Amino acid sequence: MRMMPRLGAGAANLSRYGFAIGGPAGAAAAQFLLSLVLLQQLAPDGFGRYSFLLIASQFTLGIWTALFCAPLPTILTRCEDSQRAMLHGILSLSMAGSLAVAIVFSALALLMGEDGWGAAAYGAFTGLALLRWFARAHSYSISRRQRDVVVSDFVYTAVLLIGVLATAQGVFGLGSAYPFTLFLAAAFCALFPFIRSSLRMQLRSLRQRIPRSYRGVWSEYGRWSILGVVTTELTANGHAYLVATLVDPAAFAPIAASGLLVRPTAVAINALFEYERPRFAIAIAEANLARIGWLRWSSRGIIAAIWVGTGIVAATLLLAAPGFLIPEGYSYSSIVAGAILWMATVAFRIVRLPEAVLLQASGAFRELAVVGMIAAPVTCIGVTIALSIAEPVWSLVGVVAGELLSALLIFRAAGRWHRNQKGGANERSEAGNGGVVGG
Repeated sequence: MRMMPRLGAGAANLSRYGFAIGGPAGAAAAQFLLSLVLLQQLAPDGFGRYSFLLIASQFTLGIWTALFCAPLPTILTRCEDSQRAMLHGILSLSMAGSLAVAIVFSALALLMGEDGWGAAAYGAFTGLALLRWFARAHSYSISRRQRDVVVSDFVYTAVLLIGVLATAQGVFGLGSAYPFTLFLAAAFCALFPFIRSSLRMQLRSLRQRIPRSYRGVWSEYGRWSILGVVTTELTANGHAYLVATLVDPAAFAPIAASGLLVRPTAVAINALFEYERPRFAIAIAEANLARIGWLRWSSRGIIAAIWVGTGIVAATLLLAAPGFLIPEGYSYSSIVAGAILWMATVAFRIVRLPEAVLLQASGAFRELAVVGMIAAPVTCIGVTIALSIAEPVWSLVGVVAGELLSALLIFRAAGRWHRNQKGGANERSEAGNGGVVGG
């Protein structure tokens, strides 16, 4: 009889993971189809530029996570007046900053060779994507608004799929500006579910004095968190920036093409990171070490299963239907080597994911920043050496080395945190027993 509640709880947990991953996975599938179309239709330099700009846009999501999303669960679990002031600062500055990012990234696209409309669409998409990213994190942190996330993800996926299908039917011409126009339309439509919740709160908070109300967030969380994100980005994507600047965007095309094969797992990792952070924060606030342990292993198991499935599908496609993924002008051996290295890279990210979420949810941003400061130079040096002696695709060896070191360091930091928490729990237990005896 005891098995029934456990089975029911397990099914409920699986359904929650399904909702957390399902929306981003659907968007990733639509983006994967779009990338396949672009891979077949665009020249290597055009596909390389598109892929690089997409990575740069995704980097801003990491910045927003560090500055605004990561502190949210911790702040919302406290009730002090100072925390409410921090919340106003986060809400207001995240919206104001999105506009500034849109302008800066439009200029970046122009510098990379994109035409005027393509650059404007890319910048606007990046700004709206940041608004939506924060709204998702805010809704996850407030459990009663999680339905908004599901609806937004569905709308985003639907618009992308409609655009991809229309392109496949020849309804729209495929120029370099088209993918960013499609992303812009999807991000705009996907914001509507948040109008009555997160976006309204952000607009109200714009009345606050932004620098003063955010100052507490920056001093307590932001400065170490932003350093951690920058160094983590260099660890994970340093090869993209080095290949694009030291060689050219066309040299990055085979790396980006092979990276399409692991895209589902990468999206699942990001989705689970956002979904699990509030749950870790609640378990930490309750000092529930058993719950924390369960969260660590369950999330790692879900992502590992997705990684295995992705590997099977990728191997099948490369062996049975290589033409489906590899157009003319691309080396088969380079794509295969890139796919293997990408799978190894993602494997190390999976290993460290729950521990990284744990440290971030506990406010250990300084520890995470130190990890990035050590691992990022390993990636950059490894990539630079590989570029000097081998084809650009082998620059991923440097990324694998950086991710391996990062996983080891994060595991060590998480183990230290766990020992400290366990020691504190034992001290509280002994103090309680002493009080009972003394009474």
